[in-house]
Amino acid sequence: MVEILRAYDGPRGIVFDLPTVAERAQQNIAAADLADRCTAVGGSAFETVPAGGDAYVLANFLGDLDDERATGILRRCREAMGQGGRVLVIERVMPAGGDVTDPYKFWDTTTIGLTLLALGGAGGGRVRTAGEFRTLLEAVGLTLAEIIPTTSSLSVIEARPRHPKSG
Repeated sequence: MVEILRAYDGPRGIVFDLPTVAERAQQNIAAADLADRCTAVGGSAFETVPAGGDAYVLANFLGDLDDERATGILRRCREAMGQGGRVLVIERVMPAGGDVTDPYKFWDTTTIGLTLLALGGAGGGRVRTAGEFRTLLEAVGLTLAEIIPTTSSLSVIEARPRHPKSG
């Protein structure tokens, strides 16, 4: 959040994380002289998320969770945001079929996926395909708008509220 606010003058932000992490984040926010535009709030996304945000950023979080727990968090984000809000999921996306365009990213993503599989009991998470992300998002009233690759093995998965059909 600090880097986003340094790069752009307009946004305001809330760092929402476990209480001990939020305390440290508040120190980092103050050290960056951004306390007038950002705050940190302690809590658990398994219970609630701050309401009214324009964007909810979940970075390297859903990959550690099974579908049920991931869907629960996405549902809380969907309920908390307005109709114009977004959910931005920053995760690896497992290539499906012939989707391999970058051998390093494929190797890195596959290695992380195998590691999560081997650790299976930790949270039931895994590296998901675009289709699997789409299914999670649609289950909570969101639509996968775009998957934006980065220079790393991570992608930004943008989801928007599904608009009810008129007529």
